[in-house]
Amino acid sequence: MPFQEVRAVHQTQQVAERIGCHRGCADDLQQAIVDRVQVRFAYGGRDRVRTTRTVAPLGLVVKDRVWYLIALSGSEQKTYRLDRIRDLELTAHPAVRPEDFDLATAWEQVVHEVEARRSSVTAVVVIPRALLWVLRRQFGRHLEVVDDEDHGVRVSVAAHSATSLAEQLAGWGSSIEIVSPRDVRRELARIGSELVAAYGASSDV
Repeated sequence: MPFQEVRAVHQTQQVAERIGCHRGCADDLQQAIVDRVQVRFAYGGRDRVRTTRTVAPLGLVVKDRVWYLIALSGSEQKTYRLDRIRDLELTAHPAVRPEDFDLATAWEQVVHEVEARRSSVTAVVVIPRALLWVLRRQFGRHLEVVDDEDHGVRVSVAAHSATSLAEQLAGWGSSIEIVSPRDVRRELARIGSELVAAYGASSDV
């Protein structure tokens, strides 16, 4: 039995303990990976709308205590959270594993694509040097130092949208300067206007 399949079988007991998927679901995934047959299940996306999926399971991966199933949907590789899988059943249809499939490489590709989506919008920000370590903790790998200037450090920060960036930067108020892009500056102005409208004339102040 190939190593990746052995690893999947060995880990299914832990899968059953850590995810919302019931024990039968974990057992069925184990059997499907070993027997190389397709599975059918109801899957709830982020919008909580459930759809029926039929896929060829390839392997199981855990990241930050969340388990994922990597599978082929037609000819396209997909990733599914196990805690969103319901009513899983094995089918009689064979699941063809690509000869060059490698679980570690496949997962690296998934992570790369997710990170690319999360960092599709960038903003250039000038911050006091004393705040650099704090923003590094806030943005992690999505912060890059562009230049160390006399009046502060110029950094680039990234997120999946201008709104998300503005929301993360709004708490710093006037202690930082957002140089670009205009979309992020406009979103910050909108957030500020909403806060003033909601709390500026509050009688409790």
